[in-house]
Amino acid sequence: TDMRCVKIEKVAIMVKLVNDNNVNQILTELKENCNDCDVEFVDKVIQGIGQIALKIGKYADLCVDTLVDLLKSDIPHVTENVVLVVATLLRVHQGRYDHHTPLLTQHFDIVNSPAPRSALVWILGTFVSHI
Repeated sequence: TDMRCVKIEKVAIMVKLVNDNNVNQILTELKENCNDCDVEFVDKVIQGIGQIALKIGKYADLCVDTLVDLLKSDIPHVTENVVLVVATLLRVHQGRYDHHTPLLTQHFDIVNSPAPRSALVWILGTFVSHI
């Protein structure tokens, strides 16, 4: 396996090189990388998926679908990072991903870190009518 810094740099490069021809392949690889045992690396991967969604709006739906799919893992650090990234996307793309809020809030019990917990509280307060 590659050293953490090499793997993180590879993610950064993939995020920069994403285009219409490779977006599905890159998102698939990033999603697969979320199975890595290195928590810090997985955090960077999930953030990378969010960066793609923020930088290139036309890929946002694919990125959100990928992030929501990652919630199925029920791995706390994955769920916490997905919550943080999707909360940002909810703020940026107002009204576009509100339908995902019930799924996010279902994971409240496994989100224990302060920042993701705060993001979930914000989601609950902001989107209470959707939950």
